[in-house]
Amino acid sequence: MPATLEISGGDVVLHITGDIQLGRSCQIIVKDGSTLTIYSDGNINCRESSGINPENPAQSVQTLSLYATGDDTQLFDLKAKGQWTGVVYAPNADVTLFSGGDVYGSFVADTFEFKAGGNYHYDEALRDVQVDHDGVRFVITRWREGNSM
Repeated sequence: MPATLEISGGDVVLHITGDIQLGRSCQIIVKDGSTLTIYSDGNINCRESSGINPENPAQSVQTLSLYATGDDTQLFDLKAKGQWTGVVYAPNADVTLFSGGDVYGSFVADTFEFKAGGNYHYDEALRDVQVDHDGVRFVITRWREGNSM
């Protein structure tokens, strides 16, 4: 049965020690004025027509932050019904993003596959961080850009 989890009322931080499974047509929506940070020790699997999205995707990319914190290789299969905005720090994860529109933010992953009907826009504001920012702890060891197909 489809269900929606709405994140509202400020900054929400979740540490999930197992897998995150979003069933068909289920959603996690981050309402305006709130942020969601998920530290996931397991895999994230979004099934058909599901998604993890900010309410208004073109807002701040730091509205949604996903961190892969597991010891082994993780799989993040993310979906969005429209535009998607967020940051993913998953240096040991295989990340696939399916989006029905444009994507704004950044990804740190072992492998990244972008399957969408839109464009990817890196937000340059993400380069300006403080020493105590969680993303600073993730170090990029290699960089590769693929050609569009």
